[in-house]
Amino acid sequence: MVVGNFVASFALAMLLRDVIPKQTLLIWLASLYIINSAVFLFYLYLKPFFSDISMIPDKKFYYYLPFIYGLVWGLTGILFFTPDSITHIAFLIIFLFGMTSAGLNPLSASWLSYALFAIPSLLPLTIQLFLHNKDAEVFIWLAVTVLTYLIALLVFSQTFFKSITQSLEIRYENLELVKKLRTQTEVAEKANRDKSSFLAAASHDLRQPIHSLSLFSSAITKEVHTDRGKELLANINNANQVMLDLLNSLLDISKLDAGVISPQFQQFEVSDLINDIAEEYRPLAKKNHLQLRLKVSQGIIYSDFILLSNIVRNLLQNAIRYTKKGKILLSCRKRKNNFLIQIWDTGHGIETKNHQLIFNEFQQLENPERDQNKGLGLGLAICRRLSILLKHPLSLRSEVGKGSVFSITVPLVNEKEYNKNRVDNYYTPASNVVDFNSAVVLVIDDNLMVLEATSRLLEGWGITVLQAESVETTQQLAKSYSKKVDIIIADYRLRENTTGIQAIDAFNEISAYPATGFLLTGDTEADRLREASSHGLPLLHKPIKEAHLKNALSKILRM
Repeated sequence: MVVGNFVASFALAMLLRDVIPKQTLLIWLASLYIINSAVFLFYLYLKPFFSDISMIPDKKFYYYLPFIYGLVWGLTGILFFTPDSITHIAFLIIFLFGMTSAGLNPLSASWLSYALFAIPSLLPLTIQLFLHNKDAEVFIWLAVTVLTYLIALLVFSQTFFKSITQSLEIRYENLELVKKLRTQTEVAEKANRDKSSFLAAASHDLRQPIHSLSLFSSAITKEVHTDRGKELLANINNANQVMLDLLNSLLDISKLDAGVISPQFQQFEVSDLINDIAEEYRPLAKKNHLQLRLKVSQGIIYSDFILLSNIVRNLLQNAIRYTKKGKILLSCRKRKNNFLIQIWDTGHGIETKNHQLIFNEFQQLENPERDQNKGLGLGLAICRRLSILLKHPLSLRSEVGKGSVFSITVPLVNEKEYNKNRVDNYYTPASNVVDFNSAVVLVIDDNLMVLEATSRLLEGWGITVLQAESVETTQQLAKSYSKKVDIIIADYRLRENTTGIQAIDAFNEISAYPATGFLLTGDTEADRLREASSHGLPLLHKPIKEAHLKNALSKILRM
């Protein structure tokens, strides 16, 4: 937290130096640096004495410090509030979200400590946004977003605190626990599974505010006209994307640990998967001055298209991220009764002693500074878990100074047994984006913040947007709207235990012009995928990137 405070506060001050008085910035920055330095010196010189339990400070000490940090960060919501610049406010929100999220893990051992840090950090900004809702309607939605996120953090912190407390109570229940190592191990593993299950189940609620913030950020792009504003907006989008990637990685690893992902095996052309992914990452490779080459053999494989795509994407993204110069080769070739998918790079290579280490969580050999733009070090851990889940062996060969090659072995299908039943992958780039100006889209979502954010983004593309919040309002709209609706975008979970599937069916039963629809949801359970597939509906997960939403609309409109 000390390192994070040093870096984040300086970065925030530099980004706001042109809009906030320098004296204000310097006083705030100096205050935080003084606190940080005192904490660092305390940690450096007194930690060795903590081996003696009598030296450990009274527990109140662990309340004062987080509260002081919270107050200092909370002052940014007052001192750095710029009602004339939504972009600066959005950027401030990103920073405060990042700091409060970073404090969740180290402070949740004492729930009150975390509450004393998070509430003062976010509450002043929330109040400011509510007070200025008359200046711009978006302020009220941003205020709701910040407040929702604060409540979610406090709930998760309390859950972690209870889990830690219960584990300690069980561990020290009696002196005989040393003799019951097997029982203790089982309890610890269950606690870990429960934690993972909780995160997996809570992913829907976590994704909602971040999804709406991402859409609002995309929607205001056309409202920013100055070069400085565009630069700040680009920084906001980049920071938001980093936060989305980190959240998705954490939730993915939690879902895998919790065992809530069930593979949906199907037969499909291996070239479809490889070509889609290559086109998606070719711009990134070009930006990094790398040559991305393909070597693809034709054939049918048997796997889960989405999960296998995640493995290849993670490996290819890692290869591009850690290769400074040269080329990347994405290849697939037949080997007996299997297909061998390989990602070759000309990077630094990996020492043999680290071949297993890199597949552990939070391991990044080439990121000692913990640059969050390089992820959390979960990509290869996710790949290994997915390969085990799919029963697709994952291997590594590497030579220091020459590069590495990751290989995935996937079962080959006899072409005579192939049924051409492939589901289109709506996350890959469309061959061309259609003209949206004549399109009519119905958005169904019971979360007003998400509904408004989605509508504003679509309207910015020239789309005519209709809104509904439930199955009932969808039926009313179907009766009153006499024109053709091209696409329905429905959230999976709606009010009164109804679903987006029911809303789409209700609309098509009444309307003279049945519409094609797809589901947008933060719910990642395998049952959702199966249910959507059984109704012939594509399912995309929140938070969704603007480009992915545009690709999905383009592909459906061209059908």
